[in-house]
Amino acid sequence: MENERKMVYVTMPVRRLEDDIPKMRRYCQLITKEYPDVLPVAPLLYFPQFTDYREGENRDQLTPMEERLLQQC
Repeated sequence: MENERKMVYVTMPVRRLEDDIPKMRRYCQLITKEYPDVLPVAPLLYFPQFTDYREGENRDQLTPMEERLLQQC
């Protein structure tokens, strides 16, 4: 069943979002292909849609959100 998938937190150092987002997308695709019982949770694919994910003052807001996701995995 879909809701029984294990959630796995997937992260990597962020250097250039333009390069890192496609890499993370490929990593998550590989995970779902190789491990069909795993649901990858990748903040790098989610948060840049509505925040400025780069280093700076916004990191203070992002860290608790990332930690909350990590707790779910």
